[in-house]
Amino acid sequence: MAHDLDDVRKHSEDPAAFKISMAMHFLEKIPKRMPESDIGRMALEANIDSFLFFASSVIDVIKREINDEFGLFDKENVFYIHGIRKHLSDSGKQKKVKKIISHYFTTPSKKNEVWDKKQSGLWRLQILRNKVTHGHILKSRSNTLSITYAVAQYRKNGDLSFSFDESVKNPHAYFAQIFEDLSGFVKKTRMVIPPKHKKSTLQSRMKKS
Repeated sequence: MAHDLDDVRKHSEDPAAFKISMAMHFLEKIPKRMPESDIGRMALEANIDSFLFFASSVIDVIKREINDEFGLFDKENVFYIHGIRKHLSDSGKQKKVKKIISHYFTTPSKKNEVWDKKQSGLWRLQILRNKVTHGHILKSRSNTLSITYAVAQYRKNGDLSFSFDESVKNPHAYFAQIFEDLSGFVKKTRMVIPPKHKKSTLQSRMKKS
């Protein structure tokens, strides 16, 4: 997993590097099996909460880099990834970034009783972050991590609400996949719009020399 972000982690000035490192730190503490003891389950929940906090913070950094590049929203306002995608154009760099966002943040859709969740890795991350902020995602004494995701589908004849459950026996593998998606999102986005701090660091070194 880490090799996908080697180019990011090399730059100490990168505001996302610390958050990525901390997300990885807490990911490594998440076990491959559900703990049986109360203390183990408390530790699992604490590590999941911390992982989700730092992973979500990485998305916040990249959102601001996208906004700084294209000037979509007032920098002082709160803006969301779907709002960014909606305001990006269908040409040039903006189209490329728009496609990257869609690849990771698409809301799952249900067709013929089958859920399409292939491009929803970071959608999951944001939903989970919201869940742990307002409550718990661990059910008492369960030997699996059971997560219910609610989805609203907007249609002309009225909105429909659905939900689906995911039962996880290996918590580490589940969150490792989310981290992989986060890594891909950062890497691909920065290939289109390199972070400004790299230029600033390079310029300062040139002046000193």
